[in-house]
Amino acid sequence: MNRLLRYLNRPLPHPAILNRWRIVVIPSLIVLFILGIFQPFGIGKMITGSLAVLAGFVFVTVIGISIVAYIFPLLFKRFYSGNWTVGKNLLNSILIVFTISLGNTCYHCWLTWNDSSYHWKNVSVLFLFYLAITFLVSIVPFAIIAFLQHNHSLSRRLQEVQELNKKLAEKTPSLQTVYTSEPIILSGHTKDSIELHPEQLIYLEAYGNYVKVNYAESRQVKQKLLRTTIKQMEDELAPIPFIIRCHRAFLVNIEQIASVKGNSQGYKVTFDYPIEEIPVSRAYAKKLTGYVSAQNTI
Repeated sequence: MNRLLRYLNRPLPHPAILNRWRIVVIPSLIVLFILGIFQPFGIGKMITGSLAVLAGFVFVTVIGISIVAYIFPLLFKRFYSGNWTVGKNLLNSILIVFTISLGNTCYHCWLTWNDSSYHWKNVSVLFLFYLAITFLVSIVPFAIIAFLQHNHSLSRRLQEVQELNKKLAEKTPSLQTVYTSEPIILSGHTKDSIELHPEQLIYLEAYGNYVKVNYAESRQVKQKLLRTTIKQMEDELAPIPFIIRCHRAFLVNIEQIASVKGNSQGYKVTFDYPIEEIPVSRAYAKKLTGYVSAQNTI
């Protein structure tokens, strides 16, 4: 089961590190096609229509993406480490657009340095011009990259889920009918309480101002609402090693997990009982893995 949790909470690489050569090559080829065939926004006429100049813009694109994909993760390790969220992905894309726009602006100024007939002295306006162009041209390659990353993530998740379920099939029988711990009493802010063995717990769910306790009794799933918070229940159950926080709204008995399902967004765990699946949040993955590893050393 501990090995299961290590697989379950192994973080996925973020897009800046995952297949970085694809992130560089695919957008660059698309930009080459767009600029070479369509020459949008009058770029070809604005300076010159030579293929060498257009190839220079593609080269700037390669350099700009490479800087963000290879150098930025070394300079900003804190940002590029940990969980890769939608917000980080969006900010990373903005950094790519900004870097390429800055490079195109410098390249344009270099091309027209000795051209007295071309007035490029207002560099800020020129930069905004290339920022708009880069943003519009990047929509297609960014969409393709997002699609490829989604498929890669989904394929990886499905493979891991297959491995996880294989390990689950080999695990020891559930503790649902074997009570090795002393009974405990869970209570809330009112007189309501419940006495049970920790092994009976399946999962606890935050439910408004209450916590819904799902537990097994005589092979039946029963529920009890306690007026308390999931944080208070977590503190109360902290001495029990197999009751783990897996989501901001859920505590789960890892010995009751029957199987794992997954997609590109994450995992859900199922049980041997006819109850709903519950999610495993990435926000708790690192903490959860560390906690389980610490238990293994005891």
